[in-house]
Amino acid sequence: RVTLVGVVLADTGIHFPDFRSGERTFQLVSQVSGRAGRGEAPGQVIVQTYYPGHYAIRAAAAHDYASFYEKEMDYRRRHRYPPFSRLVRLVYAHPSAQRCREAGEGLRQRLVAARDSAGLAGVEVIGPTPCFVSRLRGRFRWQLLLRGTDPTALLEHLSLPQGWVVDVDPVQLL
Repeated sequence: RVTLVGVVLADTGIHFPDFRSGERTFQLVSQVSGRAGRGEAPGQVIVQTYYPGHYAIRAAAAHDYASFYEKEMDYRRRHRYPPFSRLVRLVYAHPSAQRCREAGEGLRQRLVAARDSAGLAGVEVIGPTPCFVSRLRGRFRWQLLLRGTDPTALLEHLSLPQGWVVDVDPVQLL
């Protein structure tokens, strides 16, 4: 019996630092708006957004899955995100923010040196940067990303210092 659905700040997640943010926004708006008008009475959906021109919002409002897919795949292809490449996320946590930054910078130098000596030019080392949730349970968190056709090959050429967590093909980057 839902006849009216309001989606407030539908675009909040679009600008999260995760390549899947457009997909998540499209999915959320599509799913919520699909709840209106399932019964005998017609339904109405009101979407409030600061970015009505964003392809995820427009496609979700029109229930245009094909258009969203085309735009999303073009975005991922241009920026070398999955499924056109693979990612490895390396996260380091420590009670000291300074120690996290130093560990990230040190590992970056080692990764770049290992990449260059192994001839893995197709692997890109991104970061280090603070994680989106930069402090969790009293520990600061920094991350590095490896992007390429086989970024795990780079990890075979060096041993990681203690404390680094490796996430191959991460589900999210937050």
